[in-house]
Amino acid sequence: MPTKKKKNKRGFIKQIAIALPKKLIEAVKNNPILFLILVLAFGVRIIGANPGFPYNGDEGTSYGRAVTMFYNWLRPDFFDYPAGMAFFHLVIYLVFFIPLSVARLILLEPQTVIDLLKQIDNPTYFSQKSKELLFGPHLIYAMYWSRYIAACVGTGAVLLTYLVGSKVFGKSAGLFAAFFVAVNYRHVLGSHFGLPDVHHSFV
Repeated sequence: MPTKKKKNKRGFIKQIAIALPKKLIEAVKNNPILFLILVLAFGVRIIGANPGFPYNGDEGTSYGRAVTMFYNWLRPDFFDYPAGMAFFHLVIYLVFFIPLSVARLILLEPQTVIDLLKQIDNPTYFSQKSKELLFGPHLIYAMYWSRYIAACVGTGAVLLTYLVGSKVFGKSAGLFAAFFVAVNYRHVLGSHFGLPDVHHSFV
């Protein structure tokens, strides 16, 4: 049976999970300047997420590992980078991107789906073909998914900068700090790729 301490800890985490989104929404809703800064931050990050190939050589540590974990019962098989970011990306894939990819296939390529299901008794072919259909040739869909996640995380870091800055130094300081992070070259660049850099700035 869970102890009283564990119950209190769970209750505290649950309260934060409920209260944090409300506070974030209120902060943006009551502050149009902050809203404009966040729009700017997201815009410069999401636009640059599509520079095309060649990709950054380290990006496979996010999307490549995430796809590996999807087919490997959460085993990344490589540990040159910690698997936490890949797992985080995989969760976002499962919640958002993969359902969209499946819906796209069913609506736009139903015959391809039917042909694939006919090969379900051939596990090697089924695995390879489903990977290509879901995640794109050479996993290109997954690469862009991770870039979009990085753009969102980078924008979230701008919001957190405002919240911390305004709490410690006042609203004006929070806005200035958020703006400078929003247009900071290195932070924007890090938000264009599926790399751990911008995730570290968020946590």
